[in-house]
Amino acid sequence: MSYDLRFFKRAVHEAVDIDLLGDEEEEGKASYRDQLELLGTAEEVTAILRTIFPEAEFEHFEAYHEGYLMTEDYGVTFFWPESEAVRVLDVAVTGSENAFAVIQTLHERTGWRAADEVEIDFNGDPASGLRYWAGTLDTLRRQVGSNKKWWQFWK
Repeated sequence: MSYDLRFFKRAVHEAVDIDLLGDEEEEGKASYRDQLELLGTAEEVTAILRTIFPEAEFEHFEAYHEGYLMTEDYGVTFFWPESEAVRVLDVAVTGSENAFAVIQTLHERTGWRAADEVEIDFNGDPASGLRYWAGTLDTLRRQVGSNKKWWQFWK
């Protein structure tokens, strides 16, 4: 299981409805995403990520791109569509809370905003959503009898 979030630029109308940033196939979401500013083309997003994270590996599939940044402590996977108009970058985090440094770096270097269930406050406590998710997952694992912590489950 992973902690999932999305990067985006500000919405034209500025009020961001996080629930509408989901998969393009879901009805009503594509028109909302069209109101977000562009991150760039698929190639531009790839170039940005390669510059910020030169140690990451990248793959291009027919309909989308993936980038992987893996260490012994955590993994971060980026997903974005093959498109001339990339508006949302999906990110999946596994491993320890140290992975949030990648999220913080991406925000600082690009100025892009991010959201999990709510928009992440990079000036306040940006990892609060990750900690909440991890705590909830640890509670569920205790209830089903697993001794692994949330960050050990992905190994």
